[in-house]
Amino acid sequence: MAVASAKYQGEKILYFELGNEPTNYPSSRWKNSTEAYIAQWQNWTNAIDIAADATGNLNLPKDRWWASSATTDVTGLKVRPADLIPAGIESTGEVAEYSIHSYPFSTCDPARLVLATTSNILNHTELVRYAIDEIYPSAKASLDSGKPWAIGEFNSISCSGRPNVTDTFAQALWVLDADLIYASLNASSVHLHQGATLVFQSDQQSNEAGEDGSPGFSTYSFVYPRDSIRRGKARALPSFVAQLFMAEAFSTPDTRVRALDLPEDVNGERFAAYAFYVDDEINKVALINMQPYYANSTEDYTVSFKLPKGKGKKGKDHKSVSLKRMTAPHVDEKDTSKSTWAGQSFENGTAVGEVEVEKLDDDRVVNVRGSEAVLVFFDE
Repeated sequence: MAVASAKYQGEKILYFELGNEPTNYPSSRWKNSTEAYIAQWQNWTNAIDIAADATGNLNLPKDRWWASSATTDVTGLKVRPADLIPAGIESTGEVAEYSIHSYPFSTCDPARLVLATTSNILNHTELVRYAIDEIYPSAKASLDSGKPWAIGEFNSISCSGRPNVTDTFAQALWVLDADLIYASLNASSVHLHQGATLVFQSDQQSNEAGEDGSPGFSTYSFVYPRDSIRRGKARALPSFVAQLFMAEAFSTPDTRVRALDLPEDVNGERFAAYAFYVDDEINKVALINMQPYYANSTEDYTVSFKLPKGKGKKGKDHKSVSLKRMTAPHVDEKDTSKSTWAGQSFENGTAVGEVEVEKLDDDRVVNVRGSEAVLVFFDE
């Protein structure tokens, strides 16, 4: 496969990756030995390098491999980057980046199904705790070794998502916060898993394929690519707008991001704020209100967030402050035509409606309803 890829589309290859989620392989494969795994990994990657280079179609350095691609599940085989690096996986000089897979919730079995709820996936405190406990040790080990790290595969709820949770607007809010948590931990990239329902992943999962065995498509996908018996018409899902939000947030080259401290009167369990920097100056701010707002909620949970009086280019005051809003009628909205980014919906991938850009007054107070997010632009 590597040789065919190099032969026919070598110019498109950025990295190679060997194996998917080795933590899910039978324990007999490497007898729960990190050293045995590394020995086979180095042997195979070297052999693949020789064969792929022989095509003459690759223009890659020797360090071209993503290493690990392990899950955060607790298994006998310890092959997260935090385990592989001190065990010597870099000794042959082939590692370009380290990859780790992330699924903080699951529907693979009844015990985890009960935890895979809208309220839980929108708990910012718990998402940060998971990232710090399960991801950051490997991220730090990667950076300390001089290599970048990536979330090679991730999504909110493993075993293909949970209907009525991940196919709602709640998923859009989760995508924003998860992306930005990992960005603030210096991930080089994040790769959101999409695709058909994996019917052999678990015999207990709640998400199933079509009754005739046809693909059901994962409910955490941001698009259903074609008509299906289980999912209906091909369409974008409500979380599609989160991709547009992120595209604009990082639209300026060399953008960096950091999490912001919140005012004492703002509930940090349900609210997150991030600043985007270019050349050490803030050019955008993201505010995410993850408090679930339902049709029968007794209040709308609006948070009024006062932006600081920042300085723009060359120390001058910002000439203008505006924002775009990502919103839906309620957190459990499943109708993509009612989930909007800057006033536009994208049910079929094309924009419907007029762009809405809100200008802020001089007091710079931003109001963010429960289950909404805004992207603030300075001098744009």
